[in-house]
Amino acid sequence: KFAKDWIKDGSNVAIRNMLQKHEEGAITEGLKLIEHNKGFLEGLSKEKAFSDWGSIKGDIKKKNRALLFIHGTASSLEGGYADINTKILEALKDKYPVILGYDHFTLSKTPEENAQELLNNLNKLKKDKILDNKFKVDVVTHSRGGLVLRSFVELMKGCDYVDNVIMAACPASGTDLANPRKWDSLANMINILSNIFAFAGVVPLKIFFGLVGGLVKFASSKVKNPKAIPGIWAMNPNSDFIKRLNQNSGNIGGEVTYNTIGSDFEPSGLLRGGIKDDIADGIADAFFGDPNDLVVDEERMKVKWPNGITSGKVDPNFRYEPDEHVYHLNYFRQAETYKMFGKYFKVDLDTVIKECVSTNLLKNNRLNILDTERS
Repeated sequence: KFAKDWIKDGSNVAIRNMLQKHEEGAITEGLKLIEHNKGFLEGLSKEKAFSDWGSIKGDIKKKNRALLFIHGTASSLEGGYADINTKILEALKDKYPVILGYDHFTLSKTPEENAQELLNNLNKLKKDKILDNKFKVDVVTHSRGGLVLRSFVELMKGCDYVDNVIMAACPASGTDLANPRKWDSLANMINILSNIFAFAGVVPLKIFFGLVGGLVKFASSKVKNPKAIPGIWAMNPNSDFIKRLNQNSGNIGGEVTYNTIGSDFEPSGLLRGGIKDDIADGIADAFFGDPNDLVVDEERMKVKWPNGITSGKVDPNFRYEPDEHVYHLNYFRQAETYKMFGKYFKVDLDTVIKECVSTNLLKNNRLNILDTERS
């Protein structure tokens, strides 16, 4: 099939079709219902999109609000948010009787295409009278998921659906990992990082770098065209998509609050991260040339938002310090991340955070995390 596509339509279409076929085997796109007492279960991403909306219509009407999760590149709901335990979700139940997740293709589709499909889903629910005009979602995104959310709000005019957003490690102005000018050095970095994390037994990072790195290396050796891997190309700091998104100076037409969580990963020494961290961080820093969380440049996580985006009454940009040992794939293992959930979403999570820390479900880097006065 790949060879026929290549002969008929060229290498760009062939690569994109191959990636879409791969993603179809791994993910079923659409909105999924996340049950508070079950969480992001294994197998969730292969489940069909949720369809029994009538059964939860009453729950939606209770608050006229839902919490929505959007995952990142080469990931899924179960992969991107597996670290969010059910104790946290149960504690959110009073404010969010309904929690939803959006599974989508991240390699063969652009964030704009993802956003359009999300908007179509919500508009259909409104047309079917499952949602009314006052319905809002608060949103948690990871990595590229932030670009889907931004496209939804800023380009698709979906701002009327959205209230408050937390974007963890969003490549808001792109990431150099998707910059083709650096792909030659990236190929070497991917090889080394994959070997390091495989040796260290860090399976999620091994899978992430192996999958994304392998695809990027393949594409860079065959073709450098936005149509081949549109989901990766969209994150190129020099892409038309990123430029258009961040040159949007007009008013979005509503009021949405963006909050960001980022990190500059640095090794924590032999007693914590070990020598593998020194090596991995050294390679990443040499590649990026700036502070980063091993995948996204820290400064690219924040941009000047267009008119209509507000920052609320609290600092909208939370940053993990270098010695806190937080990298791209462990934001949701950190107690402080949920402290930010509580602050930005205005819900009391202190008790459950303390319980999760005491039972080692969450990692606490800050001694004053449970004592800091709420803003």
